[in-house]
Amino acid sequence: MEKNKQDKSTELGTYLAKKAGLYDENDSIPRQNEGDSEQNSISTSDGVLDSKSIETVKYDKRGREKPKRSWLKHLSRLFVVLTVLAVIYSALFILAPLIITVPAMILYIIWFVVVVLVSVFTVGIIWINEGWRDFTTKFLNVNNNLWDFANHAEEYLAGTFGYFATGLGALIIGSIVVSTIGLCSKKYRVEGYKASLITTIVLAVVYISFIIIDLTFINSGKTVI
Repeated sequence: MEKNKQDKSTELGTYLAKKAGLYDENDSIPRQNEGDSEQNSISTSDGVLDSKSIETVKYDKRGREKPKRSWLKHLSRLFVVLTVLAVIYSALFILAPLIITVPAMILYIIWFVVVVLVSVFTVGIIWINEGWRDFTTKFLNVNNNLWDFANHAEEYLAGTFGYFATGLGALIIGSIVVSTIGLCSKKYRVEGYKASLITTIVLAVVYISFIIIDLTFINSGKTVI
């Protein structure tokens, strides 16, 4: 009796499944609804997209998501680089002549040692050789030309100093303004402008110090070398 009831319930379930289109006579496994398959495919594709998006997101050392850099951040970094170049230029008026004259002084010492030692060991006989005299003369001329180049470099820097100092000073002011805007703005503050602002201010102080020293030399008419 119980077996007959189970058979009838099974036949009733099969009949309802056929009407709903979920059962195939040639296949004992019920078919999945098209809506369900589409939903699963969408969820699967969403999962792929989510995983891809997670892979492309960049994180910092603390595991926080790095925000995409805005145009203001790129502009701030550019101005910081230009500020560094401005400081280097302000130091060139003092350092360039010294940098050029140091090799010249070394060459003068080498020339003197070579001439003195060779003259002592040959008891001055080497000076009879015309090739030796030409060599020592050309060697000395190279040293003199290098020393003159240092003087001309200083004169050139002094002649163009006002133009470059003004233009580079304006760039430093622009760098401070951009960093200040980023630091005070709620939109760009998350990108971090405090470090660039502090760096720019420190470089500005160094720049002003070199400018004051340069103007002292220019106004006094003295040269570094």
